[in-house]
Amino acid sequence: MALPAHAGRKAKRIALVNSKGGTGKSTIAMNLAAYYQSCRIPTTVYDFDPQESLATWAGERPSCSTPIAAVTAARKPDAGTTRTWQLRAPENTRRIILDTPAGLCGSSLQEIVRCVDSLIIPVGPSPLDSRATARFVQELMLVGKAREQRVRIAVVANRHRPDSSVCPALVRFLSALRIPIVTVLNDSNLYLQAAERGVGLHELPLPDAQIEMRRWRPLLRWLEAGLARETARCAWSERSAATARPARHA
Repeated sequence: MALPAHAGRKAKRIALVNSKGGTGKSTIAMNLAAYYQSCRIPTTVYDFDPQESLATWAGERPSCSTPIAAVTAARKPDAGTTRTWQLRAPENTRRIILDTPAGLCGSSLQEIVRCVDSLIIPVGPSPLDSRATARFVQELMLVGKAREQRVRIAVVANRHRPDSSVCPALVRFLSALRIPIVTVLNDSNLYLQAAERGVGLHELPLPDAQIEMRRWRPLLRWLEAGLARETARCAWSERSAATARPARHA
């Protein structure tokens, strides 16, 4: 499930992950991609889910919306096509959004962790979702080696009703690991309407959609703050390497 090193070489990579299905990974991926593309940040989506919901959505965007490049990464390459060629991204790509399937574990989890900058873990409101997410986070740390890879991780409480709250036990567990719950998204039909039209939530010409978009701001700020720090760190490293004097040998 890993991306080739050269795929979107200058792009920042964000993956939606959770071993449990039905948490809204594809929906969040859709809206992130639409938001970045509308900000004129060239974005490519990689759909590793065999259902191909994300790739199908990208292919059905209306002509009046900016197109989003999509890679159906769950498929095997056609005869005569290499996996590397299949997973290529447009040269101008600056954001890559990866949608991963349910059941992500083991070596596939390790590969995803190694090839991204940020991980977003959506979790539903049910106790079952909370317990499954806690187990997944444990595997992410122990098997995926997320800390060693210095990948940023955040949780999004997804599909919550206005009167519901995040499971206290999950909150305590994540707090102990210093993993933030960056925002709580509503269980709203607006997301279904947007998906059916091939657009993002912010592209719906409805007042309620703009109100719901306020809940996205903390997630977007968290993502961009981390990506900006990583960009600055890489730039500093490149400058240091360029200005470093060669060692003198006796």
